[in-house]
Amino acid sequence: MRDTIDGPLKDITVIILKSIEKCLQQRLDDTCNAGNYVKRVYKGNEELWYADTADKGGDLTLLALLPGNTKKPINSPFNLLYLCIFGATDSHFNIEAAWKRLAPYLEKIKYLTVTENGISRKVPVRFFKIFDYKLQKGEAGIRDGRCGNPCVKCICKADTNYQKFEYDVPRVARLMEINK
Repeated sequence: MRDTIDGPLKDITVIILKSIEKCLQQRLDDTCNAGNYVKRVYKGNEELWYADTADKGGDLTLLALLPGNTKKPINSPFNLLYLCIFGATDSHFNIEAAWKRLAPYLEKIKYLTVTENGISRKVPVRFFKIFDYKLQKGEAGIRDGRCGNPCVKCICKADTNYQKFEYDVPRVARLMEINK
């Protein structure tokens, strides 16, 4: 891990949940048993949706999953499943290093079992990345973005009053290339 983008590498203790699939299945079973399961369909197929997210809180950086197939508030702290915790900054370098440690566990998860009314079925799993602005930029390879141009897809200016934002106005696309 690093404290700054050009800083020296440091040994950091990284705590990782290794039984991710088991925990997701237990959480899904609890959701179904409580009657809170929500079926999500994409292109005619049922899917289980999980959002990968990361954030820094105090001295710790946390990587987590947000289950999306629930009637409960998706962004609730009670809905988070913490995957990884480490005591370093939430820089793109550190987050990427942590996700690389988690990737083998997540890539193995292809299906989970949904049981409703005593009937079970295997449902494919889809993972999404949902980050704050700083981490979105890092994922897109944008190192120079500012809050004045907050979108990672275009170079439109930020508007502090969304009531005045014109959604139908064409935007100039951001040139997608890796900053060097």
